[in-house]
Amino acid sequence: MKYLGAAYLVYLGVRALRGSDEAPVDVDAHHRSVVLQGFLSEILNPKTALFFLAFLPHFVHPGTAPAWLVFLLLGTIAVAMAVAVDILVALSASAISAKLAGAPRWRWWQRLATGLTMIGLGGALAAAER
Repeated sequence: MKYLGAAYLVYLGVRALRGSDEAPVDVDAHHRSVVLQGFLSEILNPKTALFFLAFLPHFVHPGTAPAWLVFLLLGTIAVAMAVAVDILVALSASAISAKLAGAPRWRWWQRLATGLTMIGLGGALAAAER
């Protein structure tokens, strides 16, 4: 599994390096694709479930309220806070992206940094002992 993950990171890095400096033609389709990828990544990420299963039980005291209700309330609060932060990040990134959209040189540097980072992470993962 480790080597598959490393190969995928290298693949993403090479794909980024080979990409074009042109802005996406269909921006709305690109945004839908990014949102869908983010949603699927979060839903299928076992670390999210493990976090809630490991962290929230420390705040559940059986004598005060039904455990399912406390889990539901704390989970809702955590998700609401995460969504609020994600919205702020998205709005900030959108404003910055609009300013950088007309700079092809910026896109080249961004592709280079992204590609090399992904390839480096893939190599580090493949070489890791554990």
